[in-house]
Amino acid sequence: MKALFRKIRSLFTSGPVNTPKVLCYHRVADLQGDVFNLIVSPDQFEEQIRFVAEHKKALSEEEFIRCLEKDKFPENAVLITFDDGYKDNLINALPILEKYKVPAVFFITSGFIKKEAYPWWDLIRISVENGYANKLASLLELTLDDLAIQNERIVQLASAYENALQITQLKVISACLSFEGVKEKVSALFMDESELRKFTLSNFVSIGAHTKTHPVLSTLDYAGQLREIKDSIDEVALIVNRKIRSFAYPHGVNGKHFNADTIRILDELGVHAGFAVISNNRTNRSHRFEIPRKSMFVAVTITEYKTFLMS
Repeated sequence: MKALFRKIRSLFTSGPVNTPKVLCYHRVADLQGDVFNLIVSPDQFEEQIRFVAEHKKALSEEEFIRCLEKDKFPENAVLITFDDGYKDNLINALPILEKYKVPAVFFITSGFIKKEAYPWWDLIRISVENGYANKLASLLELTLDDLAIQNERIVQLASAYENALQITQLKVISACLSFEGVKEKVSALFMDESELRKFTLSNFVSIGAHTKTHPVLSTLDYAGQLREIKDSIDEVALIVNRKIRSFAYPHGVNGKHFNADTIRILDELGVHAGFAVISNNRTNRSHRFEIPRKSMFVAVTITEYKTFLMS
């Protein structure tokens, strides 16, 4: 009877009957004040992955792409993904994934790994922690609240940065890189090429691409997007000696952070799947470049986590 019901329902749905849940992580670390919603603690991550191992079918990248091509996923399918290439993925996340035999896909920003680019959010955070908040505020023509705690200042500066003109943003980045100790601390947050190669030796690690410098792709023309995407795919493939089959869009909202040109480029480069950070149930072959993911961070409770995965 269940099989008959699924067959009937499939006639009235545009995607596969068993829609997989895809989770998007960035960091697994003990860090107070996750102002950018990027971090889960190691204890929190272990509780989540234990639940996946006990109640869900965790897919590898290869299994996910094969199911995507067939428009047929197993019941209770989950895909674990990580963005950017933070070193704590190797130190904190991987041992937990291996302990519970749960595979994951890691989307690498090649410039971060090669130490040729640095994320603005970490540059601002560490600059503030190192005492340079007022210098950044001056560049952004921002008056900081003298009574604001450190994390509030980081949020104020980050908001001003995102709303600033590109020329001002470049000045902020340049200033952060010139502040004593900041560049080195940000660089140390990410794996280097040797560590990434070591990381990929695990049977539970698959590698995808995530651009070279983590721009908002929709702000670039076609040539600029092609350069960011192709350089990332080529550089990551060279480091890990593997073909890159999947890609995650920085920031990840269609129409806002990527567009039709982005999807066309992925298709022309032979990428099999493009991952966004959006909410819908269109995980199917027809929408293989707009695969939805749910962001994971410290404020997501285990109850919310379980509810999402079991819905």
